Amino acid sequence: PIVNSDEYISNLINIGIYNFAHDENEMKYLYDHPNSYKDVAHLQKIQSNTSHIEEDTQYHVSNGVKIIGFKNLTSHAGATSLIYMLKKVLSRDYYVLALELNKRDFMFYRDKDMISCSKGEVNQIISNYSKSNVILVDLNDDDLSICDEVFYLMESSTLKLNKLVMLNPHCFSRLSNKKIILNQSLLSESDVMILEKEANIRFFDVLPCLNDREDNSRVLLPLLEKMDLYKKV
Repeated sequence: PIVNSDEYISNLINIGIYNFAHDENEMKYLYDHPNSYKDVAHLQKIQSNTSHIEEDTQYHVSNGVKIIGFKNLTSHAGATSLIYMLKKVLSRDYYVLALELNKRDFMFYRDKDMISCSKGEVNQIISNYSKSNVILVDLNDDDLSICDEVFYLMESSTLKLNKLVMLNPHCFSRLSNKKIILNQSLLSESDVMILEKEANIRFFDVLPCLNDREDNSRVLLPLLEKMDLYKKV
């Protein structure tokens, strides 16, 4: 009864074991037709263990595979480092793959699940990592149609913003329906409101400067909740 319970089978899937059988015939079938994650995902019950992050707030993870793209609006707005920090938080509850298009910055994190590649290699890599629950993509200057969502990162310095507007005077009007994150922000709440009014945009979230060596769960979990990857309980 223990090894046939839903909880036991779910725990097997959580640690990457997708092939389990009840009798000899099922074993023979799996030998020729091994399961991938998508074959057993419906049996998985993921439980969050992040309740220690805030004493008064607990989070549940959300089910389903999600591909999320990030793109810098202003130069050096921090997409690469934000993906790294988000991956560290998400990896407590999900199997997370991170992809970087057309650059090689990910190699410096020395993480086997952070891969630099060309756009043409993406589908094959995703196929090879079929057990991934969340895929974070640093789009750089490219686009990827398979992304479920794309978040645009903006830095708030006067230099970066003026340069952005000078290069593309209509940039903000074209971003009116996009999800924009004000990243590495040193602005006060009132300054953020002024910037939104001036640019005629509404920020999806505002993130302060973060130290990627620290646990940034307190700051990043509310963002991940807005992305529907965690839910407060």
